[in-house]
Amino acid sequence: MEKALSMLGKDDALRTFETFRSDQGDPATWTIEDDGQVARLVIKDVANPSRQCVISSPGVDWIIIDTDSGFTYGIFDEEMDDADVLKSLHLFVEISDAYFRGDWELVTAGRLLRRSTLKVNLPDGALTMQRTLLDDVRHMLSGR
Repeated sequence: MEKALSMLGKDDALRTFETFRSDQGDPATWTIEDDGQVARLVIKDVANPSRQCVISSPGVDWIIIDTDSGFTYGIFDEEMDDADVLKSLHLFVEISDAYFRGDWELVTAGRLLRRSTLKVNLPDGALTMQRTLLDDVRHMLSGR
């Protein structure tokens, strides 16, 4: 039996984000944005508003989380079913929770470029977020 592809759309992602926002009890502000094609959940740390995570998705095919420090993680899968999409959206909220709790480790590799990754600790194991090469160079030049 073939897996049924997801029929969820942007509006379903918006409703799911709304559910997350109503369930949240952490010290963060949650803003839901809709640009017409992509739903975004912007989560900002109340104590430090410049610290944020943005989860973006059109509801199907891809989901991305970006952090204020330039690290990103994405799932690109045209064959996700509805359950996979919802599970992935929940995972991305878990990633943002761990990021705000400081439950992560900055890992630097390589001798020449010393590229960094962010190892985020989750209940089911660690997940690695990366920066683009351009973001890594900007970060190195800024001295942060």
